[in-house]
Amino acid sequence: MALNYNPKDAVLVVPEGDYTATLKAVEEGVSKAGNDMYVLTWIVHAPKGPVTLKDYVPIPDMVWKLRKIARALGRVEDFDAGRFDPARHEGKNLVVSLSIQEDEKYGDQNRIGNYKAREGAAPMAVTVQPEKDDEIPF
Repeated sequence: MALNYNPKDAVLVVPEGDYTATLKAVEEGVSKAGNDMYVLTWIVHAPKGPVTLKDYVPIPDMVWKLRKIARALGRVEDFDAGRFDPARHEGKNLVVSLSIQEDEKYGDQNRIGNYKAREGAAPMAVTVQPEKDDEIPF
């Protein structure tokens, strides 16, 4: 006898679009290529509940992401002066643009493509669940 299931439950990603996100944590690490990098953990406030996403920012290859984050947080002057520290903005909100990347090995995954200011909104309350350490994918 076959069990009943809903095929839509196989989709584990948030639909593409813009969502408010909270910077949960910032860690410093080293990429597989040996470059310094930031590992940013975001809580994305999706329609069906919060989702945790990690974003990897190896330096210097993806320093452009830091500029976009700084701009969205109103701190582009700090970035331009070489002193923007994303860890000082943990708990802050901005808007992320999510896309879906197809991956045969790991299944479809969300990727953050852009960061934007969250205009005229008060900070959102966030309940954060502890999670296990994830492997760095590069």
